[in-house]
Amino acid sequence: MPRATIKGVAQRAGVSTTRVSHVINSTRFVEEQTRQLVLDAIKDLHYRPSMIARSLTTNRTGTVGIIASDVTNLFFAEIIRGAEDVLGPANYGLIVCNLDEKPEREIHHLELLMRQRVDGIIAAAVTTRWHDFSLIETQGTPMVYVDRAFEGMHSPFGGVDNFGGAYAATCHLLRAGHSDIGVVTGFKSLSTMRQRLAGITQALKEQDLDLRPDWVVECAQDAEDARQAVVTLLSKADRPNAIFLQRRT
Repeated sequence: MPRATIKGVAQRAGVSTTRVSHVINSTRFVEEQTRQLVLDAIKDLHYRPSMIARSLTTNRTGTVGIIASDVTNLFFAEIIRGAEDVLGPANYGLIVCNLDEKPEREIHHLELLMRQRVDGIIAAAVTTRWHDFSLIETQGTPMVYVDRAFEGMHSPFGGVDNFGGAYAATCHLLRAGHSDIGVVTGFKSLSTMRQRLAGITQALKEQDLDLRPDWVVECAQDAEDARQAVVTLLSKADRPNAIFLQRRT
């Protein structure tokens, strides 16, 4: 069957396409009898309004974009699930953009979401190019940042105390007698990694200890790279007696 159109709905209901539009978008009062005729025609024809056409009237698309640095990471998968749990009941669709930790994809997906005219963006960013996000904010698109932060952010941010968590974990190792601590870290350009390294460094400093640069191994975000980084540390003749392995976020 051909896809139902607003013109077909109008013909079935015996009204104008303008009247159908007012019923669909709630842009003007329509008499109850006429409104019901339109709703019945929509149901009979299985008509689904075009979000693109509707957005021209309402200036809303009913979609929200989420930029996830790696959807295979369970941490970000849970964020996506949480977003869907909230947006679904509110009749919003979610456009998921997987960056795979690649900065060039971030630019591509930001442009894509803006062309789709999403009503908002949830961003777990890869880069520190604040300008790319700031430009979107100045154009009026609401932003919420999760997990990873920027200097000078203006939009809401949701995350954890990376500094405090790393500090507490390092103190635990120190109390257990492990003073020679190595670190496997992700990319230091990420705010989460910098904050955790700062927490580790502070805990060591309070015990008059230094974080040895040769015991800090930076690696990519997948499990195999992390395993290789651990092997690198343990293969050293002068190796640490404990390793702080940063989570992949």
